[in-house]
Amino acid sequence: MAHAPDEPGTVSWVELGTHHLPDAADFYASLFGWAVEELPPGQQDLYTIFNIGGGSAAGMYEQSTEEREQARAPLWVTYFAVADIDDAVQRVQSLGGRVEVWPTEMPELGKWALVSDPSGAVFALWQSYGHGTRAPEGQAGTFAWAELETDQPDKARMFYTQLFGWEAQTGDTSEGIPYTSFWENGRMVAGMMPIQQSWGNVQPGWLVYFHTHDADAGVSAATDMGGKVLQEPRDIPGVGRFSILRDPQGALFAIIRRAGAA
Repeated sequence: MAHAPDEPGTVSWVELGTHHLPDAADFYASLFGWAVEELPPGQQDLYTIFNIGGGSAAGMYEQSTEEREQARAPLWVTYFAVADIDDAVQRVQSLGGRVEVWPTEMPELGKWALVSDPSGAVFALWQSYGHGTRAPEGQAGTFAWAELETDQPDKARMFYTQLFGWEAQTGDTSEGIPYTSFWENGRMVAGMMPIQQSWGNVQPGWLVYFHTHDADAGVSAATDMGGKVLQEPRDIPGVGRFSILRDPQGALFAIIRRAGAA
């Protein structure tokens, strides 16, 4: 069953680039209840789709030798929908970003490109052809939120609002940390926080959140399987209870139980 192409400027997909597919697949399948589907190899390596609730929740690929030689750590990549990927790539460059992988076509599915913002935070662009079946939004094990952690919030705000046409609204968290919400056509689509010294050695990047039935139980399950906790479960009034984790191979991700979730 096909779905309509995602609205430009919204998150369309999340994907893990990691060192060893079987270990990562076991970890996330156990944590989120994902079913693992290995797609036949094309010109490169095997690609893994994680399914839940009758649709696709996320993807995974094994990092290349070149990525490993560059000491690129395992990473969850956030894909943002665009109407014209070639135009979007040009705008990334004109706004001070970099193209890491030039637009590449996936037959019958769409075109993708890997880029980075001026601070080095990596993300992807996706021009969809409208095929595929998505997992139902909001259920446990599906994408919940994308949040940019950056050491250049003013520059990032200018970059992303000009790239995607987002509106930005900034307030303070309960801890007094500035938090920016990005909006697309009246819908909040992503967030941004400045990196804090207390976090230690955190590089600019997009953090992917997944829905969970129980944040505390999710943390316990993740640590039992070799994951590490960077942020113990805590409540955000009116939003939910979340935790930030690192999987056994080093990729950062977060889990959240939304306030009022069934």
